[in-house]
Amino acid sequence: MATPLQTIYDAFLAKVEADDWMLTEENRELVKEDWRMILDAAIVQFRYPRVSLDYEGDDFKEVLGNDEIQVLANLMKLEWIRRCIATWDNIRQLYSDKDFSQANFLDKLNKTGE
Repeated sequence: MATPLQTIYDAFLAKVEADDWMLTEENRELVKEDWRMILDAAIVQFRYPRVSLDYEGDDFKEVLGNDEIQVLANLMKLEWIRRCIATWDNIRQLYSDKDFSQANFLDKLNKTGE
């Protein structure tokens, strides 16, 4: 039996605030599409998986072990953090403060994403 993508999504959501995605019946497909895009970005970064990370539909073609699941979940978290850092909203609200250093703030955000 192949590993469902939902297994990876659940491991990912355990590592981030699940409230970031308002999961309702109306937007369930949009949220899953977003998770799939983050998963695709994570798969590209997984250098030497022990099994194939190809998937079809809502399942991987092979059974993934806990190691692969956790690595993918961590890579998804990293992609999610990068997305959060890359938004202008993170720095716009502080941009007008006198003692705000944009370079220092961006440096701290980037270190969070490492």
